[in-house]
Amino acid sequence: MEMAIIIRSVAVYLAILVIIALGHGLPDDQSPGAVLNWFKQFPQAKPKLTKFHFYLHNIVSKSPPASTPVARAAITASMPETSFGLVNVIDAPLTEKPDSKSKLVGYCQGLFAFSSQEERSTIMTLNFVFTGGEYNGSTLSVLGRNHVTAKYREFPIIGGSGDFRLAHGIGTASTYFLNKTTGDDILEMSFVFYRYIIPSGHSEGSIPTRDYRGFYPHLILVAMIQLGHGLPDDQSPEAVEKWLKQFPQAKRKLTKIHFFLHNNLTKDPPTTVTVAQANSTATSPTRFGLVSIIDGPLTEQPDSEQTIGYSQGSFSFTSLEERSSLLVSNLVFVAGKYNGSTLSLLGRNPVDAKYRECPIVGGSGDFRMAHGITTISTYFQNSTSGNTILEMNCIFYRYVTDDE
Repeated sequence: MEMAIIIRSVAVYLAILVIIALGHGLPDDQSPGAVLNWFKQFPQAKPKLTKFHFYLHNIVSKSPPASTPVARAAITASMPETSFGLVNVIDAPLTEKPDSKSKLVGYCQGLFAFSSQEERSTIMTLNFVFTGGEYNGSTLSVLGRNHVTAKYREFPIIGGSGDFRLAHGIGTASTYFLNKTTGDDILEMSFVFYRYIIPSGHSEGSIPTRDYRGFYPHLILVAMIQLGHGLPDDQSPEAVEKWLKQFPQAKRKLTKIHFFLHNNLTKDPPTTVTVAQANSTATSPTRFGLVSIIDGPLTEQPDSEQTIGYSQGSFSFTSLEERSSLLVSNLVFVAGKYNGSTLSLLGRNPVDAKYRECPIVGGSGDFRMAHGITTISTYFQNSTSGNTILEMNCIFYRYVTDDE
């Protein structure tokens, strides 16, 4: 009798564990087969708005420091106000409260590079790795712009792993503490994002009707959101959370932006600077191993002097067989109805091809949650100086809410 009770208790306990695993999404088995099975269940998944709040401790005065420079351009030392061309690696602890001795919840690990010649602004390529609680082992991936001196900075959450597979949302950061002498700083961070919960007891065979209000991926992953024209006045965490709550009622609209990117290497300072290269780069016909930072102006016409924005980020030549680069960039708009908004690009640029496609993986401001495609073609190239003008078309969906 006692043995039967024990067996039933163990069975109930195991059932609870299964339900928790399905509810929270954290898979013990992360093999390709298990991931495929997860995707087969995905049509029954329910989106859940989730909010995280924590503090990032970037303490550089300790040994070893939480972040450290790994590369810089020759001109970086002459631009102390912006640190243009400086590349850093970071592994900073995340805690529940500003006190560094409060509960550790994870780490911020990745790269950030100073990519503006006019202001202290970085392009961030980061993983937020959670190491405690119910989300232990899960990650959120961020690619976006950090205007360091702004009160609030928002950036896209473009994906995740574990509990956060296919996550998408918005992060905001504000400076909680800064020591200008040592460079130590503490950032207060709020993440608001949608994650997917697969209910227990579903049947793989029945796939419900897919509606964009249900957040299914064939629409979400090619979508962008816009709240009116121009950067939202309030970018506080509370405003971002309110905005995301309106998302299920939003209507989508196809959007296209056309412009030209000017990469001028002969001006002072140049729009692109080399920050690192391999020992073999100088003899490589494809420039393999060359890493550069760019801050190139965007104009509506190829011969226009009126700047509507900047392409700020990095490109690294990553092929031994052809001139092809890994492009990681923020398109920062500084004029017109999209003033202050950004689009984040991550993709491959085979520079000698007639047309090149690059995914739009996120954005900020009017372009929160942006997803779409940018096509690139070479409009002008001076083979002697290296100066180029690229014609670019950004094509994506935006979402319009009832508040507009």
